[in-house]
Amino acid sequence: MPDIINENEREALALQQIASLRRRRALARNNQAITRRSRDLLRERNELTTQLEKLQSELRTINANIMDVNADIVTIRRRMETASQRATHGRTLATQEQIRGNIGDTHRSARSAYENYRNANPNDTDGISQRYSDYIAIGSAIHASSQERVIPLVAESNRVVHTMLASEESLINLTSRQSVLRQEIAELEARLSILDTQSDELNRARGKKRRHKKGTKVKHGGAWTLKYKRSINCMRPKGFSQKQYCKYGRKK
Repeated sequence: MPDIINENEREALALQQIASLRRRRALARNNQAITRRSRDLLRERNELTTQLEKLQSELRTINANIMDVNADIVTIRRRMETASQRATHGRTLATQEQIRGNIGDTHRSARSAYENYRNANPNDTDGISQRYSDYIAIGSAIHASSQERVIPLVAESNRVVHTMLASEESLINLTSRQSVLRQEIAELEARLSILDTQSDELNRARGKKRRHKKGTKVKHGGAWTLKYKRSINCMRPKGFSQKQYCKYGRKK
């Protein structure tokens, strides 16, 4: 009978050691997997954080540029309005000066001479044509003189308009890039939130694997010590091994 008891005890101890070894190996594999996953999450989070910082920096620059362009557009609109007013006023003033000045008198005299000669000599085609040409030439000179004074003002107005169009196009591009950046930043922040959640779950999983119930003896293989055997309360054995020990081991 003692031999049977010893054999059962050895078999129970062997099974307990095998089960303990399997648990340790499974726990080690699980911890390794958790460690690798945590490392991957940390690396991905660092990469995403770097990308996020770059995008946020670019967005701040874009926002500042948009503010500058909006301010420029306000200034350009004022310049455009002023240039347009100057061109219109210059054209009107030039016309008035030419009409009221000597060239205006010459133009009126040429027109009067043309009309009077045409009425007096309706059959003199050459004479009528010559006086009409004189009248037209004076009118062309008036127009050219007016344009000479107005053209710089019109050119300045056109330059302001082109500047305005370029600024508006720049604003459109900046606004489009701003929208893209905001969307990319939102996606990165969402991804970072997911990574943080996964990291917390891994930390909790690692904590659960490492925690043990209060008072539980954690064995790492090998035979039980005499001190451990004496600490076993057979009135309340813990686990299969202690139950087997209380059932068979103490009968020895």
